[in-house]
Amino acid sequence: MYLSKNYILNVIRTDKKAVERNYEFMLNFEFSESDQNQMDESYEMTALIEKAIEELSPQRKTIFYLKTAKSLTNLEISNKLNISVNTVKVQYYHILKEIREYMSKNMVSSAILISALFW
Repeated sequence: MYLSKNYILNVIRTDKKAVERNYEFMLNFEFSESDQNQMDESYEMTALIEKAIEELSPQRKTIFYLKTAKSLTNLEISNKLNISVNTVKVQYYHILKEIREYMSKNMVSSAILISALFW
């Protein structure tokens, strides 16, 4: 599960269009049931991460976008947003913490729901 989470976080750091291209590419091929299950888990994980990002404040969303999608350094972000480099570092730390907490909370909720459905 952690491998998938890390993989998806890395994918989010890249251009969103690449994700769309990969999705279209995967739709054109037949997959085994286990491959399909892994894909479903990856899409669920991606959806959870996107929801976690939506929950961020506007400034934190901006910092996250500039750092991950645009690959800007802390200094470049601080210059662009007129905030200190330390503020960027602290905010990014809190962004990752918020995303991890959101994921943990919602993944546990999903696991409880699934176990309730099948028991």
